[in-house]
Amino acid sequence: MWVGLLGPLRLVVDGEPVEVPGTRRRAVLALLAASAGRTVSIDRILDAVWPDEVPDSGRRALHSHVSRLRGHLGSAADSLLRDPDALP
Repeated sequence: MWVGLLGPLRLVVDGEPVEVPGTRRRAVLALLAASAGRTVSIDRILDAVWPDEVPDSGRRALHSHVSRLRGHLGSAADSLLRDPDALP
């Protein structure tokens, strides 16, 4: 898996470019890619995706975006880990 962050956001999985639709989903991917190897809190992602005010449905929407990102990642989906110790 390769994520290009400089210029237009690009995702390549198994040598094939993968389209990641949606501004918010792309923002989640960019933040996670820029933080590779480090745990990123849910609150930090929410603040990055909704900088003005997180809507009541923000957490549910974030979980949906992450789930769909796993689908985009295909064989690389296992690289997106959840830290159970970091959950509220």
